[in-house]
Amino acid sequence: MALLLRFLLLTLAALLLGGCSALMPRSHTVTNDTIPWKSYSDARAFFDKIVVNETKLEDLKGLGIDTQYVEFLAVPRLTAILHGNPTVPFTSLPSRLQMCLSHQDSCLGLDIFKRVIDKDAVGSFALRVTRFVEENEITGWHAKILLVAHNGVIIYKHFEGASSVTQHEKQINPLGPLQGVNPISIGR
Repeated sequence: MALLLRFLLLTLAALLLGGCSALMPRSHTVTNDTIPWKSYSDARAFFDKIVVNETKLEDLKGLGIDTQYVEFLAVPRLTAILHGNPTVPFTSLPSRLQMCLSHQDSCLGLDIFKRVIDKDAVGSFALRVTRFVEENEITGWHAKILLVAHNGVIIYKHFEGASSVTQHEKQINPLGPLQGVNPISIGR
């Protein structure tokens, strides 16, 4: 019996003190999984293939984007995005955008967005299990493309994003497992 107890204690200590990365939580989140880009570089390559005043909406599928999976922007929202500062005159926009925005029936905006985030727990397994310290490493990328089409032809394109997102989260709970417990429920 003593030998079994010693074995169990040594196994528990080994699990709590090291080599527990397989037991730590992790997550993988993809926003807009229908967009086929596997990386930021894929998104940038797609953007670079679009030729303003030449590429048509129907050409996007051949470039890898099925327009049924993108967000379409109505002219009022598109105007707010492109001309968000009311102190700047509307005439400061490029003439082709002014013309498009003034013809609501033939002007269309497309918002294509993808974000990939991995969240891995790091640090001490023992401190995490007891809820004293929770640490996470967050990595990933995101890309957003805005396209404006007039009469089915792309007349404007804009790209933004980050090829590498890195973030470290650390939450310290001095009360460990008691942190956040409702005091009313303790007495019940």
